[in-house]
Amino acid sequence: METLTELLKQRKWYNAYLYLQSMDRECLTTELIEQFLKTVLPIATQMHPFSLTTTTIDITENYSSRFEVLSQLRDKIGESVLKTDEHDESLVLIDIVLADIQLERGISIEEKVYGFKNMKLTREQEKHFNGLALKYYEKVQNYDEAYYYAKKQRNMEKMIEYSIFAPNIFNLPAFEDEPEYFRAVREGNYKYIKNCKIDNYEFVLQKTYIIKMLDLCYNKNTVSISELCNNLELERVVVLRLIIKALGLKLIRGTIDGANDSLTISHISLQTVTKKELMNMKEQFIRWKSRVDKVIATME
Repeated sequence: METLTELLKQRKWYNAYLYLQSMDRECLTTELIEQFLKTVLPIATQMHPFSLTTTTIDITENYSSRFEVLSQLRDKIGESVLKTDEHDESLVLIDIVLADIQLERGISIEEKVYGFKNMKLTREQEKHFNGLALKYYEKVQNYDEAYYYAKKQRNMEKMIEYSIFAPNIFNLPAFEDEPEYFRAVREGNYKYIKNCKIDNYEFVLQKTYIIKMLDLCYNKNTVSISELCNNLELERVVVLRLIIKALGLKLIRGTIDGANDSLTISHISLQTVTKKELMNMKEQFIRWKSRVDKVIATME
């Protein structure tokens, strides 16, 4: 407390910012926050806007009056006479955080989210927007977009959750210590999923079948539909529905040849790497390494 008081008294603003941002959250008391705000908010128009904004956003994360404080700071920065790009950057950053608070309060922010998406955001703005967008798309159950923003944040837990439920995501990344059910979907192991209790079961099972079907069709120009039925252990009508869905998603480009009971393939987007493919890649790497070792040996 005394350190902050002295820094503020000497108007060493940047040092005060560093001091507050370096503190553990449990040590950042309401008294400290309010002492800082009481000093800087009245003169915010005279201060470097971006440093003040990022510090205020950071230290008020769990502050009960955060919305009011940031709204007041926004007004002050907006009143600045000599505006720079950093003033505009700070205002947008505050707007993103205010929208996040509004979302938590149940206020519709759809228009704001799409407004931010159409802006060219700075790195700091994008960091906060990615968190906001993830929360928003989670709430509206748009799992394709939720997965996209979870991926941008490198949030493994959310990526696993939403890649499973996203209707247009078939590129399931591999993770260390990933859940068995996730690995099963990624590898097209429909037998495992059939015995698994999981939310949105029918949808997840269908996705698993499609991934397996892509694996069965990979590197082939023509595939027997009867063969697919046997390998997937499904009735013909169900397999045809899977093929039509894969064609609609452009995972497969080709045509169904009913007369010859086959699927003619011009292109396939195998958007996942199955266990079989991983083994093939590993074997190719071993063969390549062996050839390199032999070349090196002849040069010694």
